[in-house]
Amino acid sequence: MRHFKVRNVMSVATEIIEVVLGIMLTLAVAFCAIQLIPELFHLHVSIERIDVFREYLEAIFTLVIGVEALRMIYKHSPGSAIEVLLYAIARELIVKETTPLENLLSIISIAILFAVRKFLFVPAFGAHLPSSVRDMIKNKTLSPDVAEMLESAVIQEEEEDGEEEEAEKAQELPAR
Repeated sequence: MRHFKVRNVMSVATEIIEVVLGIMLTLAVAFCAIQLIPELFHLHVSIERIDVFREYLEAIFTLVIGVEALRMIYKHSPGSAIEVLLYAIARELIVKETTPLENLLSIISIAILFAVRKFLFVPAFGAHLPSSVRDMIKNKTLSPDVAEMLESAVIQEEEEDGEEEEAEKAQELPAR
């Protein structure tokens, strides 16, 4: 019984810390974004001073990564973690001056992340199970372990689709 209470306290404490960190990250991204607005109007880019634009682009990408990290904190999904990694790799590839080998490794990393998205069925990343796989789950032609794993993905996918439909219906209803 005591072990159960300690677990609950730890669970609540981690959720509170997570919310506080999320708020801190939101404020930091907002403050930095506001500071970038005046710089936009003073951005005079020429071929000789392209590094000024590169620095501005780097700051924008850093904020995008911050926003994706925030999304990862509140979504708790593998898909949001993959998105953060994609943006971080893309930032390095686009903004930094890298060697051809580093570019190749970045491109291979992005390809691996897209393969993970496609073949490991991460619904939160926008992937959907093919209908043939859904049929195999319904007909119980898969091994129990695989079927259980895929069923949880289907349930999550159906819940997300249901939430989207409810949001669309709410927007269609006339305001009274």
